Amino acid sequence: MLQYCLLDKTVDSDAWHTKGSALHDQGKYDESIVYYDEAIKLDPENSGPWNDKGSALDSLKKYKEAIACFDEAIKLSPEYSDAWNNKGFALNSLEKPEEAISCLDEAIKLDPENSIPWNNKGGALNLLEKPEEAISCFDEAIKLSPEDSAPWSNKGISLDLLKRYDESISCYENAIKLNPENSVYWYNKGISLYVLERYEESILYYDTAIKLNPKLSGAWHNKGGSLEKLGRDGEAEQCFAKARELEDS
Repeated sequence: MLQYCLLDKTVDSDAWHTKGSALHDQGKYDESIVYYDEAIKLDPENSGPWNDKGSALDSLKKYKEAIACFDEAIKLSPEYSDAWNNKGFALNSLEKPEEAISCLDEAIKLDPENSIPWNNKGGALNLLEKPEEAISCFDEAIKLSPEDSAPWSNKGISLDLLKRYDESISCYENAIKLNPENSVYWYNKGISLYVLERYEESILYYDTAIKLNPKLSGAWHNKGGSLEKLGRDGEAEQCFAKARELEDS
């Protein structure tokens, strides 16, 4: 008797999804989407590839396309907390914080021990200029994941909005200690130091931000501002020129 081997489309879909995830982790977002699409074609009822395709599109700053994928994932799996969180993050990127908070609240309800939706909700509240409410969210995120640098930095932004600069500096220091390779943390601390008129110190932090990310135009511009305050106008103009060059490129 002849024996037939039936094609298991689910297994094939999982293989494509796994390969897409590996490419995603390497920062190869366009390539990963090709594999996610193949996984979706083979098993369109699986919410995982839809969610991960959305994440790849989000990384490519294609936020509206990303949201369409997250919506599909949520339709297939309404209790998929990661998809709700990811949709909220994309809505934050589109500066739609009220809609983002609705999604992030759903993610928190489904998975209250996950620090990421708490952090993202805090970011939405910062966009709404509600820094005190945001701090409560960041504090919850820090309590759940004390080694995550992002809530520390974001709490610093909230404290800056409240003009509590000494406290914000402390938060940025914690973020830097946890992730010293993140240029934004050095940059943000430089801003707080500038506001406190600690111009020499601010330059040191802008310099580190620039070393980590030479294309960070804001750091070049703000370094110029600190140099200008110190009367070093020639050096300041060089920094302003570099910032303009980066912004125009």
